[in-house]
Amino acid sequence: MSQIDLGDIDTLARRAIHKAAIDWNIYLMNTWGPGHELAHALVSTTVERRKYLYGLDDVTTASTKARIKYALCFEAAAMHVSFKIHTACGRLDLVQEELDDTDEEAAWMLDTPTVATLLRARRCHRIPRTLVGLERLCSRRGLIR
Repeated sequence: MSQIDLGDIDTLARRAIHKAAIDWNIYLMNTWGPGHELAHALVSTTVERRKYLYGLDDVTTASTKARIKYALCFEAAAMHVSFKIHTACGRLDLVQEELDDTDEEAAWMLDTPTVATLLRARRCHRIPRTLVGLERLCSRRGLIR
């Protein structure tokens, strides 16, 4: 099994992420950014991935409790997937760096049943540890052809 490297993740992310959805500040300013943004694409629905910031750019403290909870779960699910991607790259330092850079509210939700349910519903509860497997998952999720 060949290890995935960060260059592979960057290349795959640029192919898979809809340009309207990507947060270029996260992507370009953090070493963990491409993996995290790829994780958002994997966790998102077809409708969400075509919206700016996956349709969550308008979530504020004034939003409904359900909307805030969904946004936090979505972020925590993406972090969960990103952690698996970076672990497959052998970059546990990026897992810690991403966790350190993340809002506490999303980090607290990482191991909740709600996030586990979202990951299963979006078929992201098992993330491949090879580039071929990750490309296959992206293909099944309709991110690449």
